[in-house]
Amino acid sequence: MRKGTWWHWVASWIAFAGSFANSACSDSSSHSWVHPWDSSGGAPIWHADEPGGVSGHYGVGGSAARGGGFADGVEPGANAGSAGSACDVGRTSLDRPDDVSGYQVRVNYVLPSDGIDEELDLNGALERSISVTREWMFQQTHGRVFRFDTCEGKLDIRFLRLDRSDSDMRNEGAFLHDALERAMKEAGLLSPTKLEAVFYGGDAAAHCGSAAWPPDLPGRLAAMYLKGTFHSATTPDCDTTRPGESETTPNYTDFGMLHEIFHTLGAAPECAPHHTRAGHTSDSPSDLMYSGEAYWTPRVLDFGRDDYFDHGRPGCLDIASSAFIEPLPSEPKLPQGW
Repeated sequence: MRKGTWWHWVASWIAFAGSFANSACSDSSSHSWVHPWDSSGGAPIWHADEPGGVSGHYGVGGSAARGGGFADGVEPGANAGSAGSACDVGRTSLDRPDDVSGYQVRVNYVLPSDGIDEELDLNGALERSISVTREWMFQQTHGRVFRFDTCEGKLDIRFLRLDRSDSDMRNEGAFLHDALERAMKEAGLLSPTKLEAVFYGGDAAAHCGSAAWPPDLPGRLAAMYLKGTFHSATTPDCDTTRPGESETTPNYTDFGMLHEIFHTLGAAPECAPHHTRAGHTSDSPSDLMYSGEAYWTPRVLDFGRDDYFDHGRPGCLDIASSAFIEPLPSEPKLPQGW
């Protein structure tokens, strides 16, 4: 096990338990740091709906998986795009042409082999989820937002189906994030310029989301586990809220993904004055990156502007200077390890 990882896992689990015990919803703000390094067992193999051509709804994709891990044919219920523009509405596992170059966030809808396809990439749910938090961030920062992967102005959403069952993946426990990222890396589905935002339509053992947290826990994947379960009378399961339920107001799942993206870029750094619990803040439960004993009620991006966005302190990570922000900062910076 990598030096220091065990402590961050323990600290994260403590934070995770505390926040969920005091949250009206399963609070992803308490498990984004779960990114252990010594996972055992084979990595998932990806299935993809159309290895032969682009037809996806806001879709992007990657290269063929190792060992023939992509399934042939279109997923049942999928809408095939027309043969016109590479950005036509439909579903794809392939990489559409990018509107812009540079660092950006790519959205993925991922299912286990036996997962129910709710067509979240086709019915507008994921698009609404990203749009509503992007607008929220725009208002919070006076116009600065994360750059998302688009094709002809349409949000690119890649569809992937695992070659492992829901129960098999759930058995990864705290290693589920690693299993997803490892599989994508081995299948050639990671890009050197893209952060992968994964909406996983499967179960997860007692957590609703996870992400990297560089430099201690490097990685390129932020995940929300849409069907995570707690088997608890006091803690709601993760499907209590669904992505993109509103076009105007982010819900727990929407905020959860934004929270995990910030983690993947390094927030909140240990040098932050209110840093706590491996990547979180302690000064207000209204902060997007809060973790603590109070209910998480996200309404503010960096309460007090002194921990992870626009704090202006040299030598301490400031996401306002990230290369993933648009408009591009004057001196854009990448997360450590990229």
